[in-house]
Amino acid sequence: ARVVVVAASAALFVGWHLLASVARERGSAWKATLALYLIGQGCISTFMGSLAPNVSNFDERDQGKAHGVLLAGFGGSAALFATAYRNAFGGGGGEEDEDDLPGFFAAAGWATATVTLLGAYACKDGTKRDGGDGGNDVREVEIGATDAREDEVAVDDDDDADDDDD
Repeated sequence: ARVVVVAASAALFVGWHLLASVARERGSAWKATLALYLIGQGCISTFMGSLAPNVSNFDERDQGKAHGVLLAGFGGSAALFATAYRNAFGGGGGEEDEDDLPGFFAAAGWATATVTLLGAYACKDGTKRDGGDGGNDVREVEIGATDAREDEVAVDDDDDADDDDD
């Protein structure tokens, strides 16, 4: 997962700076398309590359909560960027000359690439520590695997229990 997240960081950095170049120079639509493609691939690769390995490090009963926190962070990032653009780069409501859209795109490139690289460093590897002899035992965790216990499964051997006799 770390390799994917590092590659995503590079895509984000290049994509945002390419978009800043397009905004600064009034560049071509193809250049903007490439920039947005790189940003999009960087975003989804960062998200998917870190989601499964990190969630698998939680107990099965807490994995939904971990998914929720990660999804909320991914979805809530737009609010952070909009606030940063409006407050730090003069966006929203002023004269067009006052807006620093290329500066915002460049700053977004640095911010997203830096946070993604930090995330790659901190990304868990999808294993859990069992705690045996000094915490050195590592158990592989399969993504999507279930841990069904016989005492939790209720089996109804009587097939006729729900049938009505008329």
